[in-house]
Formats: sequence, C-alpha cells, structure tokens
Amino acid sequence: MSREAGPEKRRLTRSVARIPASFAASDTHGIGHIKNMSQGGLFLRTDTLPKKGDQVSVVFYVPDSSKIEVSGTVRWTTAQLKNADEAKPGFGMQFGEQAEDYLLFYEQLLTR
Repeated sequence: MSREAGPEKRRLTRSVARIPASFAASDTHGIGHIKNMSQGGLFLRTDTLPKKGDQVSVVFYVPDSSKIEVSGTVRWTTAQLKNADEAKPGFGMQFGEQAEDYLLFYEQLLTR
C-alpha cells in the first residue's frame, strides 16, 4: 500500500536514527528503538505502548557508551491511527526539560 507524502507539518528538523532504547511510563515499561528524534522530542518503536498523556522516561546509550536519559509526555501512539493494526507500533513523546547531553548528541547527528 503506497501513500503519497503530503507537506511536512513538523516544526522541528528530525534526524532519522535507529538507536536501541528502553522506556518507563506509569505502570508500563518496555524496550525498542528510537526511529527519529528532534530537538523537542522523539519517536520510539516498541511493541509495548504507554497511554497518550503519560509521563515517560527514555534511556539510550550513544556510541561512546554514555547514557542519555530524557523525560517528557507521550503525545501520541500508533494505537490512535485509523490503520493501527497495520502500523508498526510506537509512540511519540515531547520533552519536558531538555537534557544537555541529549541536545549535544542531537546536534552531532545533524552535522554528520
């Protein structure tokens, strides 16, 4: 099934990345990988979905083995999509306070 891409509605530049990560939100936790990231949030592919509005913490390791932890709010999940049963599961989060180490890593990705 092909879908034509419409105009980009995102305000912030996304960097496509596939970085293993884990998350914890309320009584839900899981593992997956970061699909894309921006200065203000990220999308995590995972089979375990938190609920929209949950506070969430995501942890991942960068190539130099440094641990980065970000936290924020779940803004949407693939369970909300019309074709949710056909979509690869995951969720988008918006950061609360931005971690300095995350911003440095994100800037490095953009300049590669």
